[in-house]
Amino acid sequence: MSRENFDYLFKIVLVGDAEVGKTSLTTRFAYGTFTDQYISTLGVDFVVKTLALNGHVIKLQVWDTAGQERYAGIRPIYYRGAKGAVLVFDLTRKQSFLNVEKWVEQVQRYASEGIPMVLVGNKLDLVDSYEVTSSDIEDMTTEKGLVYYETSAKENQGVNETFRKITELILQREIDRKQSVLTESK
Repeated sequence: MSRENFDYLFKIVLVGDAEVGKTSLTTRFAYGTFTDQYISTLGVDFVVKTLALNGHVIKLQVWDTAGQERYAGIRPIYYRGAKGAVLVFDLTRKQSFLNVEKWVEQVQRYASEGIPMVLVGNKLDLVDSYEVTSSDIEDMTTEKGLVYYETSAKENQGVNETFRKITELILQREIDRKQSVLTESK
């Protein structure tokens, strides 16, 4: 796709522990499909999808990073140039939620300063197995200043809304930045 076909190009990284559903969310968003078969991401994978938003055509590169500890050394490379981050945890695994703090710190350390982040509690369809409470989530979002969504890649709940929201946050940041530059140059 040539540059003329879109107004903005945004790189979004999905981060979180292994097996929280980052690949399933990415696949559901990009292709509208879901599989129950777990395939571990090796390093990173990415998809491209174009959205129309607020009169703009936005090309998204969604980077699905591996959550396994063995990739910790190379993961920071994938954060470079990211305009936004989606922090994913599994609603049925408390430890994956507790580790969100680590993911926030990594994004803040290695990505662009102040990039928008959205927190996602995935596997909403497994409501009988929740280990993370609403008050835990509320405390985290308040403390870290995060927007929160619950999703089910399996049942296609909240997926498009999540990606739309992170894109809106990035777009607003880019527009504000351009306005600031224009104001300063006058």
